[in-house]
Amino acid sequence: MPGKYDVEFRLSVLKCLWDNQLSYREVAALFNIRSPGCIGDWERCYHNGGIDALIPRVRG
Repeated sequence: MPGKYDVEFRLSVLKCLWDNQLSYREVAALFNIRSPGCIGDWERCYHNGGIDALIPRVRG
């Protein structure tokens, strides 16, 4: 489901991760995210391209 999480949500998840020095699994539990690995993807995208890289892309 593309775009399930909007850019504001993704950024708030990352800020929580960084501010509280939590693991992906811990943050995923707090935000009810099924796949903790996607948080790592968001973090990588943010570091490579800034906030614009967090904008969900529609596939297809």
